[in-house]
Amino acid sequence: MNKLTMINDRVTYQGVWTDKEIFGKIPKGVKLKETPKFKTLTDVKRFVGFNMLSDPQKMPEEAFNIPAQMCKAGAFMIHIKGSVCSICYAYDRGRYIFQNVKDAMLRRYNYAMYSPHFVDVMSWLINHRRGGKSHITWFRWFDSGDIQDEKMLDNICKICRATPNTNHWLPSKEWKIVTKYVHSNKLPKNLTIRLSGLMIDGQPPTKLAKKLGLTTSTVITHETYDKILFKCPSSKQDGHCNGFTRKKGADGGCRACWSGGVVNVPYLYH
Repeated sequence: MNKLTMINDRVTYQGVWTDKEIFGKIPKGVKLKETPKFKTLTDVKRFVGFNMLSDPQKMPEEAFNIPAQMCKAGAFMIHIKGSVCSICYAYDRGRYIFQNVKDAMLRRYNYAMYSPHFVDVMSWLINHRRGGKSHITWFRWFDSGDIQDEKMLDNICKICRATPNTNHWLPSKEWKIVTKYVHSNKLPKNLTIRLSGLMIDGQPPTKLAKKLGLTTSTVITHETYDKILFKCPSSKQDGHCNGFTRKKGADGGCRACWSGGVVNVPYLYH
């Protein structure tokens, strides 16, 4: 057990979690217990070992992310000129270039992929905003990164069902994973999945989204932006969903991304 140690009845890695062996191959004699009953945010941090939620400035409340380098469709699209992925804001740009941010996203990736406690921990955090009694009302999945497989999407759906008072928004370019999952499973009512368009100023995958009962999003340039009646207003309100208040959890602002009634949300290329 060179890299693995027991802390609070769980297996943890000393440093950044980078290997499937953390939860995929538990050493003999080491057993993972059930997720404990948390009372405070401190309890969760002590159990997990790091902060599970991201805090993107644009969003009205907290979110969840993993490294953009882990994107499956994005790994191909980033090399295609004119694609949305080729100008990805989370791929070694902005705050995502800092090592502490990269380490945090990598830890979240490994925890989401391999920890048996992922659903329970995320459900508690969303139901108890910042450790308080109130829940997160508007939650975004993947301000960086994307769904990795059907199991991850199924776990996200379990979390959504365990947090019925929260509106969940999940944008994704993993059309195949989403399609396969939706064909065999029913999505939670409080989860809005938006299939993302692949090209800048390109058409959204409307036909597929309609067939699956989902919504879409696109990235557009200034030339197209001025011609469209409805678009994401964040570029006109200090780059924030909440307008100029920028206060987490504040009322008001735009919530179109979370609304299943908004067929497509165009975002301004930046």
